Amino acid sequence: AMMRELDALVVAAKPTCANKLALMSLRQYANPRRIIVVTTERRFCEKFKTAADGIECFHEDEFVDGVTKERTADAIEKFRTKTKESKNDKNFMGRSLSGWYLQQFIKLSAHKTKRLNPPLSKHYLVWDSDMILLRPMKLFDSGGRAVRAIGGNVVPSYKRTYERLMSGSTTGRKNDDGEVDNAVHYADDGTSFVAHQMLFDADVAEEMLSAFA
Repeated sequence: AMMRELDALVVAAKPTCANKLALMSLRQYANPRRIIVVTTERRFCEKFKTAADGIECFHEDEFVDGVTKERTADAIEKFRTKTKESKNDKNFMGRSLSGWYLQQFIKLSAHKTKRLNPPLSKHYLVWDSDMILLRPMKLFDSGGRAVRAIGGNVVPSYKRTYERLMSGSTTGRKNDDGEVDNAVHYADDGTSFVAHQMLFDADVAEEMLSAFA
């Protein structure tokens, strides 16, 4: 059955055969209301739209007001100048640094877009563009709570970054002593939650953006 209210968000650099299969499988096995693709060039949208039904596609600089590649690169440049790091847009996991950060900002601020009608669903599924579903997937439990996938590597630099970003935050869970707990939590089996897909809640994303800012 179609997830009536749930949208899926896929940020993809360019159309590839893997991305096409990912979009087809998302339609077949998760069947969200819409699949929203955000990509690096307008001309790529024609290709993406043919991959499956119900795909809407946007250029990365035009999806959320004020969130653009240039502004992201400029912000990184400012930090680099402060820390006297080299100026080149270094690669991280095969992407330019500004492109990689831009992808994260798009995922976290997607609920702010004015480009969608109806607006983005309050819960939205963020999906890595190279992940291909092979069977139906449970996204909510019987109580309507989001199911969180586990697995993936524990990445020490993610932990450091998260703790720095959340250090001034009052939005974390309280521990037994009533103090705000902003530590990174890992899955019970010792792996991380870096599972290449995740249900976002627009309210939580908004709180996180405020904390980061």
